[in-house]
Amino acid sequence: MSALAVPARAAHALTALRAATPLLLPPQAFAFSGSLLTIAAIVNGFVWYKKSSLAFPFSSVLLLLGLWLLVCAPLVAVGSFYGFKGEEIKHPVRINNIPRQIPPQPWYMHPALSALVGGILPFGSVFIELYFIMSSLWLAQIYLVFGFLAMVLLILVVTCAEISIVMVRRRRRERSADAACGRGARARRLTLPP
Repeated sequence: MSALAVPARAAHALTALRAATPLLLPPQAFAFSGSLLTIAAIVNGFVWYKKSSLAFPFSSVLLLLGLWLLVCAPLVAVGSFYGFKGEEIKHPVRINNIPRQIPPQPWYMHPALSALVGGILPFGSVFIELYFIMSSLWLAQIYLVFGFLAMVLLILVVTCAEISIVMVRRRRRERSADAACGRGARARRLTLPP
């Protein structure tokens, strides 16, 4: 029950939603599960139209809809009610109203380039391993697929961890170099919205 109340407490801490009633949050919480149920119903309708045996029976669709309305909806409503009634989340830091100066970043620190570099290395490592998976499937050696998949998962986890460490270290090193050289004081003035 407390896991349902945490998002409502976080939304209550925002200034825009302080005046909101507890019943305004559940439609936002239903958006994800409702969209999944709608997509599944549309796909199932196409499968029914083609008279396939893979279609869900109408009773199963009604059962899923009933579970969604009778289990998910009340839990979200109760969780948001308790979340709005709970104490407000206290911020761990004091927020300064004076906007700070943001120094201009060099070209290699652009977020698009960082996202590209941070994403292409894990993708490349997995893409190379997919060659071995596909070759084992094409050569009818299905028993090798599971070992390759486990290896790919391990390589992906290690690569993502290493890329995360490198990207964070690079950002911190650039910020500390800016502070040491005094580039922050000469930077053009960019303000954050209040």
